[in-house]
Amino acid sequence: MDIKSKIAQVENLHIEEIKVQRFGKSFEVYPWIKSRIFHKVMMGNEVLQEKTSSVFKEQIRSLFYGFFSFFRKYDAWAFTNSSERVLLDGKYLDKVMDPLTIARPIKLLVVELQLFKRYKRSEVTSKKVVSRAWIVFLEEFYMRLFLRKITVEGQTVIAEMEKCLNTSVEVNSIARKYLAQYRIMKFLLWLLPKPKVVFHTVSYANFGYIRAWKEAGIRVVEMQHGLIGDGHYGYVYHKALNENQFPDDILVFGEQDKKFFEEQTRIPIKKAIPVGRYILDYYKRNAVPNKVPVKNILVSLQDSEWSNAMLDFVLEIDKREPGKFNWIIQPRRTPETVYREQYIFPENFVFSDSSVYKAIGKADAHITIFSTTAIESLSIGKPTFLYDFENAGSTYLGQFLASNPNAYFCATVDSFIETCDQLKLAGLDEIAESNSSNISSDYLQKISAYIDEVNEVVQK
Repeated sequence: MDIKSKIAQVENLHIEEIKVQRFGKSFEVYPWIKSRIFHKVMMGNEVLQEKTSSVFKEQIRSLFYGFFSFFRKYDAWAFTNSSERVLLDGKYLDKVMDPLTIARPIKLLVVELQLFKRYKRSEVTSKKVVSRAWIVFLEEFYMRLFLRKITVEGQTVIAEMEKCLNTSVEVNSIARKYLAQYRIMKFLLWLLPKPKVVFHTVSYANFGYIRAWKEAGIRVVEMQHGLIGDGHYGYVYHKALNENQFPDDILVFGEQDKKFFEEQTRIPIKKAIPVGRYILDYYKRNAVPNKVPVKNILVSLQDSEWSNAMLDFVLEIDKREPGKFNWIIQPRRTPETVYREQYIFPENFVFSDSSVYKAIGKADAHITIFSTTAIESLSIGKPTFLYDFENAGSTYLGQFLASNPNAYFCATVDSFIETCDQLKLAGLDEIAESNSSNISSDYLQKISAYIDEVNEVVQK
C-alpha cells in the first residue's frame, strides 16, 4: 500500500480523539504525531537530524548570533533554517525569506535555525538575522522542568495507527516538544514587540508556534519551500481538524499547488496563493544556453538510501557508456566525504561546490529520483530526468510532470540512454513555459501584491 492510501486508512480512525490537556486548553495531537510517524515510514527515522552532542555544541556556538536584534520592532518575523541559503551576488541569500524585502522594504527579522550550515552575519543578505538557538534552549529547559509528565488521550487510536503503519514513535516526547513550543512562544510574544505577520516554512514542524501566533492575532503565512502534493504526509488530510494550529495562508509555487489545496486535501488553511520563486527567475536569466546531445548532467541527491540508489544508477550508465556524460554530483545534506568512502568514482564524476540552482543553470540536463529539483530545473529552463526507482518518481512527481514534454521518467539504464539519444533541442524559455502550472513566473510582482494586501488587512 502506498503512502497516500496509508494516510487515508489512518485518518479513517478517530484521530480527533488524540488530544492533550494543558494550560487550561485542549490540543489536537494527531498532526504532531503524523509529521513524525509518516517521515519514519518513508525515510526510516523520525527526523532529519537527531539530538546529538555535536548538534548541541553547534547551537551553543550560535547563541549570540544577532542576539540583540531580537528586541527591536518589526513588521514581520520569518522563521527559517540556514540550509535555505544560497550564494547570490557575493552574499548568502535565504531563497525563501530574503526576497520578501526585495519585493517591498518591510522590516523583517529572520529567525534562523542554524542546524546544517552556519554563515557569518557579514556573509548573509538578511539585514536582521538571529539564531533560533535561544528559543530552542528555552523550550528544552521548559520541557525538562515543567513537562516531565503529560497524559495523551486516545491511546487506543494511537495503537491502531501504529498497527496500520507497522511502526511507532515516541508520542509523549513529541507532545512535550509542541507544548513547549507553544508556551515559550507565548512568553516571547509577551516579552518582545509583536509583528503584524509571521512567515515560516514547514508548518508541520511548528504547530506550537503557530497556535501561539494565531492566539495573539498575528497573521501566519507559510512559504512553500519544497514539493507539495497528494503524496506529501505533511499536507494531505482526509479529515478536517481545528485550524488553530495551521497557517492562515500558504504562498505556493504555482496553480497546481493552489488546486491541490482547494480540491485534494482537507487541511484547514484558508488560502493558497501562487507567487512563483524568486531564485528560479534569477537563475534562468543567468543559465547557459541548452544544447544537444547533452553532455553535462547534474545529479541531485536526496540522502539515505535514495542517494545510494541514484548513484548506483548513474554509475551503471557510465559503465555502459564510459565517458559519454560528465556527471556533476549535487549532495543534499550528506557530505561528499561520505560518498567517496562508499564509491570509487571515474574521472568524469565531480562534486558540485555551488548551489543546486547555479549548478542546474550551468548543466545541459538534470536527473534525480523525486527531489523537488526535478520541477525546479524545468523553471530554470533545463530538461529533467527522473530515475523511477521503486516507482518513487512517478508516485510523488507524476501528477506534476507526467504530461510535461521536457520531463523524462526512466526506470532502466536502457530507457535513459535511449531517451538521451533522441532528445530534441528546446530553449530555456520554452522549457520554463512548459512548467508554468507548477511554478509561476514574475515572483516580485506577485509577492509585492500579497504584501500590500496583508498590510492593508492588518492596519484595519
